[in-house]
Amino acid sequence: MRSKIWAAVATTAILGLSAGPAAAALFVSGDSNIFALAAMGDSTANKAFLTNIAGGQNILVRDSDTPFLTGVSEEVTDYLNGAGYNATLLASNAAITVGDLAGVDLFISAVPSQAFSAAETSALAAFLGSGGNVLLAGDNSFDLFDATNLNVNNLLAGLGSQMRIADEFIEAGFFTANVLAANSYTANTTGFRYAATSAVTGGTGLYGSQRGFTFLAYEPTGAGGVPEPATWALMIGGFGMAGSTLRRRRAATC
Repeated sequence: MRSKIWAAVATTAILGLSAGPAAAALFVSGDSNIFALAAMGDSTANKAFLTNIAGGQNILVRDSDTPFLTGVSEEVTDYLNGAGYNATLLASNAAITVGDLAGVDLFISAVPSQAFSAAETSALAAFLGSGGNVLLAGDNSFDLFDATNLNVNNLLAGLGSQMRIADEFIEAGFFTANVLAANSYTANTTGFRYAATSAVTGGTGLYGSQRGFTFLAYEPTGAGGVPEPATWALMIGGFGMAGSTLRRRRAATC
């Protein structure tokens, strides 16, 4: 009888794990030029990457007013809408809320000119946990972009990510990246282009520079990592039910 009860508990736990959120991922780039290269039509490989990570039709893009890079977010939003996606541009000074992220499949923030608040970090953590994808991008480590890279790194730390944009400038000029991983994210992206990037540490590398540094990486989140809190609650509840059943059966046979 005990074996049947524990089999039921195991089934409950497995169902809890399988019923969790869809696999999601957090992507980090040390270069924001990857967006312009896709938006302006210069690279079909860069376009393919955005398509590969979209995860669905609805995309939210956070604007930026970082000097020399203003307009990048608007360009990528226009490109995505022209490509058949439902892309929305969120103002750089607008707070990111759970409501903004409702129904969204991919959130993009390139060279964020505003620091992410604790509430925004919490909203993005919940978004990742529910199966959404997030792409964050900084830029080269010139002094101009130190603040934007710090905004990205502080958000990554708040999300519990091991990835960081390193304070290291890699190559001036436009280059073709080395594809570091063969998976659904890099499918049909041979010839992926980048320019004047910083390195990215941690995570699984997707693209590397000509000098051998990773500049775009990712980490799986949500169901791709440890069980979500709701899953743990379901499992613990299952074990509690089993213990209660065993106690009742012992009492009945005494």
